[in-house]
Amino acid sequence: MRRNRILFELIGKRSNFLSDKALKLLIYLAAIMIIGTTVLTQILLQTGGGVRDEPIDLSDQVPDMFDSLVIFPDGLPGWISSGGVFPPENLIFNIGLKIGGILYIIIGLEVFLRTNSKLISSSGKEKKYNSISLLCTTLAGLNLFMLTFFPMDKSLIFHLICAFSIFIPVVIWTFTLFYSRKNIDAEMKFRNYNLNSIRKNIAYLCLFSFLLMVFGNHRIAGISVVGSVIGEWGLMFTSQLQVLTFIPILGKNK
Repeated sequence: MRRNRILFELIGKRSNFLSDKALKLLIYLAAIMIIGTTVLTQILLQTGGGVRDEPIDLSDQVPDMFDSLVIFPDGLPGWISSGGVFPPENLIFNIGLKIGGILYIIIGLEVFLRTNSKLISSSGKEKKYNSISLLCTTLAGLNLFMLTFFPMDKSLIFHLICAFSIFIPVVIWTFTLFYSRKNIDAEMKFRNYNLNSIRKNIAYLCLFSFLLMVFGNHRIAGISVVGSVIGEWGLMFTSQLQVLTFIPILGKNK
């Protein structure tokens, strides 16, 4: 415990591990990796035909009361995770998300250090938000990596646990990033728009996407499963936008 505390204190005293150039590269690389992997595997899933269009029944993996939620007569819906079921797209899915998970753990630590170094001693709430941000990015990155070991057609329950251990921390992080850097980036703008306003709007869009994903299943809310699919993709894209909001401040907040 003492060693862990000392290590945490040493890390907390640093303002950064990476240069602005290196961090910018990692942010772009992570966004390209996540968006590229999910979009490419989805294209392969939707155009591959064959077994992808056959009925899929995963009811043997859930209690009887949930059977109707996991039977898909026309094949898997367009959820992101559906791209990790069939070859060859599942290979791309597994490699891309593993790399993406590692990158986001590194980016989360770097953003934590840079934010922490600019918070004054009286910034108690901001420091708490910053610590929560670090916890969320670490959980999301770790579970993004672990998700690839539990494809939804073989380990549905563990897959869902990993997935929601990504979704929930990501939604929380979009808000805690905004609140932890609200004063630091108060004067920052991107294309004449206040950066704080952009982050706040993205955070609300991310929350809306999450709620649509959860309640947008036709078997639950009486609307098309497309609502759930749109919600998940919306959550992915909005969270990537929130990460990219760190780009405009690199080299300026010194």
